[in-house]
Amino acid sequence: MEKAKELLDTTDLPLKDIVAAVGYSNVSSFIRRFKQLYGVTPRRYAGKSGQ
Repeated sequence: MEKAKELLDTTDLPLKDIVAAVGYSNVSSFIRRFKQLYGVTPRRYAGKSGQ
């Protein structure tokens, strides 16, 4: 998940590409796990990091 956060912070890759890069095969399960760990969805996290 740290790698996913790094990619969200530093790239404009589509979420499906980030999900694959960190070893998940299912976008929905990745989003669910990300939200469990960080309290926000990956999209919301990426939006915050750009501010």
